[in-house]
Amino acid sequence: MHNKFYGIYASYIEQYVALKKELGFKYNIEEFIYTLFDRFTIARNEKTVSITKHLADEWNSKKPNESEAYRYRKAVCLNQLSYNSLMQRP
Repeated sequence: MHNKFYGIYASYIEQYVALKKELGFKYNIEEFIYTLFDRFTIARNEKTVSITKHLADEWNSKKPNESEAYRYRKAVCLNQLSYNSLMQRP
């Protein structure tokens, strides 16, 4: 794995990216998106693992110079991470 993650979702991101790469996916762009999501959650001072509608809406809000295709890719990454994290929790 090329990137380090430090936020509340770090272990989930690391496990998920490692799984995708073990399955043969390159997953480089997605790993970069997860790095941005990690920084985003750190900046928001997230303390609880809980991807709320408010968090998802803020993450997917239109940013300057962001295409709709990139926003879609960010949304898919968050969806996959949230599903994977939910499945791992007791």
